Amino acid sequence: MADVAWYHVLNTHEVGQKLPNEIYLYDMSGNVWEWCHDFYDREYYRESPTENPPGPDGLSLRVKRGGSFNYVEECRIHGRGKNDPDYSSGDLGFRIARTKIK
Repeated sequence: MADVAWYHVLNTHEVGQKLPNEIYLYDMSGNVWEWCHDFYDREYYRESPTENPPGPDGLSLRVKRGGSFNYVEECRIHGRGKNDPDYSSGDLGFRIARTKIK
């Protein structure tokens, strides 16, 4: 895991300094949690679509993924947490992503 993720360190790091993970994505685990657009529902994935689930509607907590340098136990690509949208922290950020339009 040390080849692809920052964990048990004291601060954040510039992206792109580690190797890509097993699905060839950089910086998806560790360093900082990443805010997601989805609302959080603990039971959502039990009955959600298997491909690109849109997430539940209208709840109050937002999903964060990937863990951070402070959370080695959740420092993995499928690590998932939640916070109020107004929450801020030095180990929480976001990823600017571009999607392919069909």
